[in-house]
Amino acid sequence: MDIGDISTKDILCALGFDLQKGIPQRGAYPTYLALYKCNLGKNNVPDLFNFSIEQDFPRGINIEIPEGTVKEIFANSERYHKKLLSLMMEFIHARCATSEEYPDELTFTCFSVLHELGHLEYFLDRNLSIEDYVREDKEKRNANAMMEAGERDKFLDYRNIPSEKAADEFAFRLLIDLMNELMNEE
Repeated sequence: MDIGDISTKDILCALGFDLQKGIPQRGAYPTYLALYKCNLGKNNVPDLFNFSIEQDFPRGINIEIPEGTVKEIFANSERYHKKLLSLMMEFIHARCATSEEYPDELTFTCFSVLHELGHLEYFLDRNLSIEDYVREDKEKRNANAMMEAGERDKFLDYRNIPSEKAADEFAFRLLIDLMNELMNEE
């Protein structure tokens, strides 16, 4: 199999998820993993990867990951979110030496999946109620949105929001091992 044909389903399976059973509940709130279908040839999804918390009934944690290959996901981001993708790849390459050994499409997609799972870990580690977590996170995000800076500065400031920083750290801890496992399976 070509590296570009590795799918988000393959990534989740390599991470040990049973896609039939979903994410085992840890903590007080149910967690849902949605591997959703979308047309990656169009710009019809604002955030391909997403972590959200539902405060209303049914309360719970949602992680949404697009179904597709790393090639399709990277091409979508390259076509519709080129500046953000460029900043993201610069950010990832600055933290770990991935540019030589690993294709950007694999690096970006694996990092994005791990980042969303890192939000879950951060939420569980904080041991806050849903309301307290959402309030705390919203305050940090609102403070970030008020910053008057250039795109690169805003991107880096966003990466310093505590929940984003924790999700990034989680992703960086697992990224190389995950990519090695996926590349050795092909």
